[in-house]
Amino acid sequence: MLRIVVKRFIIYGGIFSAINFSAWSAEYTPSWSQRQQQSAACFMTGDETCMTFIDDAVRLASQQYGKRSIQLVRSLLLQSDIYQWLGKPELTPQMLLRARAIMKTFPADTYPGDRADMFEHLAAFNVYSDDRYIEYSPTEQWLSVILRDKTWDNRERVASFLQQKADIAYNAGHISEAINALSQALKIEQTLYGAEFGEMTVDSNNLAGFYAQGHHYKEAKDLYLKLIAYYQSRLTPMATVISRLRFYLPENIDLDSTSLYLPLLAEYKRRQSDVSMVLYGISLLYQSNQELEQAKDFAERAFTLDAVAYPAKMQYERLQQLANIAEGLGDNVLARRYRQMSFRHRMAHSIYPGDPQYNDVAKPGGDRCG
Repeated sequence: MLRIVVKRFIIYGGIFSAINFSAWSAEYTPSWSQRQQQSAACFMTGDETCMTFIDDAVRLASQQYGKRSIQLVRSLLLQSDIYQWLGKPELTPQMLLRARAIMKTFPADTYPGDRADMFEHLAAFNVYSDDRYIEYSPTEQWLSVILRDKTWDNRERVASFLQQKADIAYNAGHISEAINALSQALKIEQTLYGAEFGEMTVDSNNLAGFYAQGHHYKEAKDLYLKLIAYYQSRLTPMATVISRLRFYLPENIDLDSTSLYLPLLAEYKRRQSDVSMVLYGISLLYQSNQELEQAKDFAERAFTLDAVAYPAKMQYERLQQLANIAEGLGDNVLARRYRQMSFRHRMAHSIYPGDPQYNDVAKPGGDRCG
């Protein structure tokens, strides 16, 4: 009798233990939302293990919610981001196309936020990827989705869309369309940032370049002068602070290794490089208008400023431009000197960066250009 009771106890105990274990396992199995959150968190830190997490999230979304679920769309969009920057970017098109195919099965007025995110991903892929696997341009669809949803503060998203639309138009050679789109983006940015012109310098410089290529020289010149005035207003106080630091610090303190000084110097150099970029744009403007003396003046200033800020930076394009301007002015000696400099710059910095045959500066008489 006792033997029967013990046997039953063992059997039923084993059954209950198995049930409890399965319940415990089910309770602690990661859910789709947990994996999605883990993927997003490690993506922000650049941890490559998040590729494992997001692959698991895609699998769980398909299992738990179905192969035509919005959860799967969200995982696919995040998966495309993670693979684009941390894994295999060549796989991102098929992820985006899969998300788009699922989204097509939903009514058009559902999931406006997710729909806009999807179109944003597709539009960005068109702009920033050399792979033309995604042949269609969904930017207009993206804008229509954003504008339909009146519950969002859409200005930043619309401005972002217009910037990408301008890039697409410019790459396709449609300068007038690019000017129109970027002008609209800048108007929206003015409502966002007000008088803080610093938030709009990149778009302003791009628009000035578009104006110049579209032969709208007055508009281009006005924007370039506005940019120069802005940078000068920032550079002058910084230069004053740097000179005072150099004057007042004791001689035994190396300013270049002073921790408080280094960020200031880095910012100063960055702004110098920004000014150089604007001066380069102005020189191209004058060059396009056949005003070569003015073009030479601005091009030389741009080259000198950038070379001082970043001596190791490759200046091939700037030197080629100076050579072209010199040829236009009939100064063939100067043009030849600039071409030789640009050739050496390109060879030493780009084509043979690590080959001792071409970069042997250790040996006396070593020729960096072969």
